[in-house]
Amino acid sequence: MYSFQAYLRYQPEPTTNLSIGYAGATGGKLDFDGSASGQKVRYDQVRLFANTMISPTVQIQGMLGADLNVEGGFKQQPIVQLRLVKVF
Repeated sequence: MYSFQAYLRYQPEPTTNLSIGYAGATGGKLDFDGSASGQKVRYDQVRLFANTMISPTVQIQGMLGADLNVEGGFKQQPIVQLRLVKVF
């Protein structure tokens, strides 16, 4: 299986980042006893990220994403993540 990711980042302030990107994977073709099973995996996603430091040791990050194309799996609509990071 091969996976790919590419992102473009914009930093409006020293503690804030915005980015847009692509993530995808392809492969996983399965053979059984010399015959192709017809199963394979492929997905293409677009993602938007935003993060900022809300204090010198705490960062908040959000991500919104959407599957553009899915083969051999379930399509996710929408993809939402929220992370809170504490740096020690």
